[in-house]
Amino acid sequence: MGCGASTGTTGLAPGARSGYAPLGTKPASNFDFADIAKTWHALAKAEDFVKHGTKVNILPERRTGWKTVRIFVSSTFKDFNAEREVLVKEVFPDLRVWCQERRLHLVECDLRWGVPKNTSNELVLRTCLEEIDRCVKENTMPYFINMLSERVGWVVKDGDVPSNLLDHYRLFYGLSVTEMEIVHAAYKRINPNSIFMLRDTSFLQTMPTEHAKRFLDDSDDQAKHHQQKMTVLKGKIQERFPAERVLVYSAEYVGPDEKGKPRLKVSDTFKERVEDFFKERISEQYPMSALKEQTTDKYQLAHDAQEAFMKNKSEIVLGRDALVDQIIQYVAEGERDVPLLVLGEPGSGKSSVMARVADIIEDKAKLGEIKGGGGQQWHIFYHFVGAVPGSTDAEPMIHRLLKELGVITDDSQLPKDLESASQLCFSILSNTSTKPVVILIDALNQMDDDDPALNMLFVPPKLSPNVRCVFSMIPGTPQHKALMKRESQPKELPVQPLDMKAREEIVQTFFSTYNKQLDPSQFNLLMNKPSTNNPLWLSIALEELRVHGDFFTVTEKIKSLKEELPGLLSQVLERFEREAGGNLLIATLCMIEVSKGGLLESELLILLSDEENLMPPSSGAEKGARDAPEKRSAAQKGAARGQLSYFKWASVYRVLRPFLRPYGQSGEGRLDFYHRTLSKAIRQKYFNGQSEEGCDTNTKKLYRWWHSKLADFFLGLDNIERKEEELPFHLIELGDTNRLEKVLLDWAMFDRLYREDWSAQLHTYWRQVGDTDRMKTLYLEALHNMENSPDFDEARLALRYEKVARVLSQVGFFEEPKALAEKAMAMEETLLGKRPERMARLYNLMAKVWDEGVIKKYEFMYRSQLPDLNTCIEWYAKAIDAIKPLAVNSKELKSKWASDMSRITFHLSGWSLRGGNTQRSAQAALTDGKEYIKAAQQVFEELNDIGMLAETTMTEGLLCQSAVPEQLKLYEKAKTMCYQVYGEKCILASRIMTNTGIHYEELRDYLKAYDCFKKQAYLCVEIYGPKHPMTVRSMNTIREPMYRRIGAQLGDPPPPPAE
Repeated sequence: MGCGASTGTTGLAPGARSGYAPLGTKPASNFDFADIAKTWHALAKAEDFVKHGTKVNILPERRTGWKTVRIFVSSTFKDFNAEREVLVKEVFPDLRVWCQERRLHLVECDLRWGVPKNTSNELVLRTCLEEIDRCVKENTMPYFINMLSERVGWVVKDGDVPSNLLDHYRLFYGLSVTEMEIVHAAYKRINPNSIFMLRDTSFLQTMPTEHAKRFLDDSDDQAKHHQQKMTVLKGKIQERFPAERVLVYSAEYVGPDEKGKPRLKVSDTFKERVEDFFKERISEQYPMSALKEQTTDKYQLAHDAQEAFMKNKSEIVLGRDALVDQIIQYVAEGERDVPLLVLGEPGSGKSSVMARVADIIEDKAKLGEIKGGGGQQWHIFYHFVGAVPGSTDAEPMIHRLLKELGVITDDSQLPKDLESASQLCFSILSNTSTKPVVILIDALNQMDDDDPALNMLFVPPKLSPNVRCVFSMIPGTPQHKALMKRESQPKELPVQPLDMKAREEIVQTFFSTYNKQLDPSQFNLLMNKPSTNNPLWLSIALEELRVHGDFFTVTEKIKSLKEELPGLLSQVLERFEREAGGNLLIATLCMIEVSKGGLLESELLILLSDEENLMPPSSGAEKGARDAPEKRSAAQKGAARGQLSYFKWASVYRVLRPFLRPYGQSGEGRLDFYHRTLSKAIRQKYFNGQSEEGCDTNTKKLYRWWHSKLADFFLGLDNIERKEEELPFHLIELGDTNRLEKVLLDWAMFDRLYREDWSAQLHTYWRQVGDTDRMKTLYLEALHNMENSPDFDEARLALRYEKVARVLSQVGFFEEPKALAEKAMAMEETLLGKRPERMARLYNLMAKVWDEGVIKKYEFMYRSQLPDLNTCIEWYAKAIDAIKPLAVNSKELKSKWASDMSRITFHLSGWSLRGGNTQRSAQAALTDGKEYIKAAQQVFEELNDIGMLAETTMTEGLLCQSAVPEQLKLYEKAKTMCYQVYGEKCILASRIMTNTGIHYEELRDYLKAYDCFKKQAYLCVEIYGPKHPMTVRSMNTIREPMYRRIGAQLGDPPPPPAE
C-alpha cells in the first residue's frame, strides 16, 4: 500500500455499517463481501464512476510560471522495496531534472515509511487517500503508479476505520488499502495518468522458502481467497486500462543482503517504461509550447535561469523570518549609501534567505512599496553565484546588469574585458542619474579569482541614492576583507544558527511534503543533535533519512548521522560509493575537485571510460605528474576508446546531482560543486585532509596525479575553448613549463588568448614560462617556421604577423613589431590585393606600434621628439582615410574610425605643445585636430555614444591654448557628460581631473591644482587599486614637495609612502 504500513490480514469483513446514500443501492453492510465480484459491481454503481470505454482526456494547461507535479506510488510495503529503491534513487531524480527544464517541480509521494509507531488505522488510511486528493488538486488527474505481484496486504475490515471515512471516499470494507488507492486514484475515472506494473512471479521459484514468504500474504488460512482477490484485481485493471499502461516486468532473486533479507534485481524495462510514461503524460498536460516563447538573448536566458533558481530556492525558507525582515527593511525603507553584507558560514542558509528577499522585494517594487527612486519603479537585479552556468564569472554578470538597467542597448557597446566592465559598473552605481535598482548578489566569495571581483572594484564606496546593494558571503573571504577596508564600511548582518523552533518547523515541513513522520522518540533523537542548527547539515540529514530504504532501522540511521558538515558529508560520500560504482564516483569527485572550473559531462564520460587507469597507484610507486610518456599515451588511448556507458554514468550523476551546480540539459555546462563544503569533505576523504597548497609530499603526488590525468586529456582535446580554459592551469600546477610553452605556441591557443588591445591572459601564462624576451624569440621562430612551411598561406601569415606584432607591442617591444607590421603591409600590398579593410587595420597597427613603443615612453615633451610623433600621426591619418569608406554601413567600424580621429587629435595637440616645425606648424596641427575632433563628435552623436562624446570634448579642450577660459569650459562640459553617463568615479573622470589640474598648474593656481591632483590620485586608488601604474604616477604627483606642503597646510593626511 502507498502509505507503507503493512499490518497483515485475516480475511474479508462480514459487512459494514455504511450510510453512503449516493451509491444508489443498499448500504454496504448488506453486501456479502466474500463475493469479490459483488464488491467491484458495487463500485461500478457509484455516481462518480466513469462508464467503461469512455475516452478521458486532460487538456494542456497554459501557464507562465512554475507548476508542481506530484506522482503517487502505490503498492504493498515489504515486497516492493527493490522497485521503490529504483524509483526514488533513479527514476524520480532523472524525472526531476527533466521537469525543471520545463519549469515543473516534481514531488514523488513515496510513502514507504514515515508512519510512526502506534499510528491508528484510520490515520494510516486517511493519509494515503488525502495524499491522492492532494495530487488531484495539483494536477487534475493524479500521476499514479501501482505495482502488483502476489501480496494483497491489509484488507480493511469493519471496525478498522470509521465508516464515515469510507463513505466520504465512496469505498467499502473488504477492499485492501492498495485496492482503495487504485480505485480512488485511477480506476473510477479511468485516469490516463496512471500506469500499472505487474511483476512476473517466476523469481519465487529460485528463492528459498523462508525468503519467499516475504512476497506472500502472511495469513495461510486466507491465502486462497487473497489469490482470487489478486487475480480479480489484475483482471479489472487489464480490462479497464489499455495494454500499454499495464505491463509485466521481470525481477531476479540475487541472494540475501547483509541483514539476511532477500534482494531483488529489477529489470531495466521497469525503469525505462515508467520514466517514458510519465514524461509522455507530463508533456501532454504541461507542454513546452504552453510556456512563453523562449528568447535567444543570452542575457535574458541568464536572467530566466536566475529567476528559476530564485523561485525554487525561495519556496520554503523556514526559521529565517526575522533575518529576511531585516534585509527587506534595509532595502525598502530609505537611502543607503553602502551595501549590506549578509555574512554566514558555509551551509548557514544564505542562499535561501537571499532568494526569499529577492522574491519579496520584487513584489514590493511592483506595488511601489520601496521608498525613494524619484517616482520611478525600482528594478530588481539578483544574481546567485554558482547557481547556473557561467554565474561565477563577474564579467557577464556585470554585462547583464548594464543591459537590464538600459545603460547598454546593443551588445557591440559592451565593455570588452572585465576591467572595463568593472569600471563602467563602478561609475553607474555611483551616478545619481542611474535608474533606481536593488542589487542582490549571493555567494560573492564563489566568484572566479579575478582581481576586479576579488577586490570588489565594480562597487563604489558610496552608492548613488538610487542604488541599494545586498551581498551575501562567507566572513573573512577576500571580498569581505576588501569591502571592510574601505573608509565607508558596509553594514554587516550575521546569519545566526537556527533556533530549536525553526529546526522543528523545517523537519516537520520536509517530511509532510512526502507525507512522512518521525515518531516522537526519533524526532527528539534528531533534534538533540547540535548540528541541526546548520541548515545545510539539517537538509542533508533529512535527505539521507528520506532515501533510507529500511523503515525499521530509521532510528539507528539517525543515531549514526555524524556531527559537523564534513563528517556527515563523508558518510554521504561513503553511501555514494556503495550505490554509484565505487571508483567511478571517487574519480569523478577528484577530477572535479582539481579542475580549474568544473568539467563537462561529455568530458567525464570519456575520462571515466579508461577504467583500467582510473585511479592513482595504491602503492608507494606513484611517480606523480611526470609519468613516463608511454603511460600518458596509454591513458590517452584509453580515453580515445570511447565513452563510459551512460548507464554507469547515470548512477554516479544521480547521487551527486544535489551537490552540483544546476546546469540544465545534459552537457550544457560545467559540473562543479555547489557548496564548497563538499570540496572540503573530498579533500578530507580522498586527499588526506589537505589542501593543495602546503600539503605533504604524498598528498602532493595525489594532486599531481589527477592534474596529470586532466592535462593529458585536454592536450588531446579538439575543443579549443575547453582546452584554453583548463590545460594551461593544469600545466602550471604541474610546473610543466615545457608543455605549457608548446601549448602557447599553438596558433589555435594563441588566437583564443589574443586580444587586440591587451592580451592579459596570454601575457600571464608567458610569465610562468619565462620573461618577455623568451616569448618574443619563440613567436618569431614560429613565424619563421610558418614562412618555410609547405602549407604556406600568404593571407594567414599576414594575419599572424599583425597579431604577433600587436602582442609584442603590448609589452613594450618596438623594433620587432615594427618589422612584422612592415612585412604584413608588404604582403598585403604586393600579394593580397591591398584589401581595404586589411589595409585599414594594418595602418592602425603601425600607428599603435609607434604609439605604444615610442610616444607613450616619453615622460616629458621635447622638440626632438617631433619626427617620431610625426610618424605616428601619419599612420593614424592613413588608418582614418582607409577605414572611412568602410564605416558607412558598420557601427563597429564607424566607432573605430571616430576613435582613431580622437587619438590623432591627442597627438596633434602634443605636436602643437612641442612648437611644431616647418612641415606642420603648431597652428596647423591645432587646425587639423579641430577638424578631426569635430568629425569624431559627429559620429559619436550619431551613435548616441555620450561617453565617447565626453572623451572627445575633453580632447577638444587639449587643443586650446594653455590656461585659457575656453579650455576650462570644455573640461567642465566633458565632466558633466561623463558624470551623466558614468558617474564621478571612472577612468575618464580621472583623466578630466588630471587635465583640469594641469590647467590650474599652468595658471599657477597651485591650490586648485592640488585639489584636482589629490582627487584624481585617490580616484585611481578606488578604480585601479593601489599598485596600478596609473595610481603610482598620480600619487607621485601629490608627493612632490610643493603639493606635500599644500596638503599639510590644509590639514590633509600625507599620501602613503611609495613602495
